[in-house]
Amino acid sequence: MKIKGYFGRFDAPFVKARLVCARLAIDSSVRLLIDTGATETIISDNDALRLGIDNNQLQKLKKGVTGIGGEVETYSMSEVKLLFEADEQIYQAEFDKVLVTKHNLEDERVAEMVKWIPSLLGRDFLNRFSVIIDKRVEVVLITDEYLI
Repeated sequence: MKIKGYFGRFDAPFVKARLVCARLAIDSSVRLLIDTGATETIISDNDALRLGIDNNQLQKLKKGVTGIGGEVETYSMSEVKLLFEADEQIYQAEFDKVLVTKHNLEDERVAEMVKWIPSLLGRDFLNRFSVIIDKRVEVVLITDEYLI
């Protein structure tokens, strides 16, 4: 299985997926930054809004996600599937949970910054595969093939 990605904003590696959560009636595409520094897969505020995710239907975590900008309010969305185009087929990954962030959008500076924060494909998914990111040859690849 090979999932091909691409280089997006700031030459960062991204992959496209379809996010499905039947419990919340969500079935829509999402761009995910391949982030080996993220422990878990995270849906950003901007994508959560676009996808119609209602945080009131999610479990709020006692401790939020911590990143470079500090800690942010975080929710857990259960029973999520990500569907990737792979080798002209669909590869389906099931997640017990995917995190959803919620910044304080009343602060104009934060609201402007949040527009640029992508959703993240974290190690909860990436550690199952080999990941190749080589800007020299424009390759972003996630595969279940053993490379060594």
